[in-house]
Amino acid sequence: MERELWRIISQTITAVDRRISRGRYTHSVGRILYRQRRQIETQFGNLSSFGGGLICLPPWVRTLARVRLFVDAKLLIRAARNHLIKNRAA
Repeated sequence: MERELWRIISQTITAVDRRISRGRYTHSVGRILYRQRRQIETQFGNLSSFGGGLICLPPWVRTLARVRLFVDAKLLIRAARNHLIKNRAA
């Protein structure tokens, strides 16, 4: 299942790259997002890779309000973790 997911993701990225290279994204927002793609992917990867990071939603998080609370809490945890790490290094 995981292999299949990675195959689909890589095909999607390849398709987007082809569309960009052929000039099919003429909308300025699409071009801006494409330029920021690496930064977006890096930040999302960092947010999801540590133990308390963004992971799949637990069963109780099913409404939009709860999703927002869950994501906000995870972002606060990440900010607190970064603050502690920064203060230890100083």
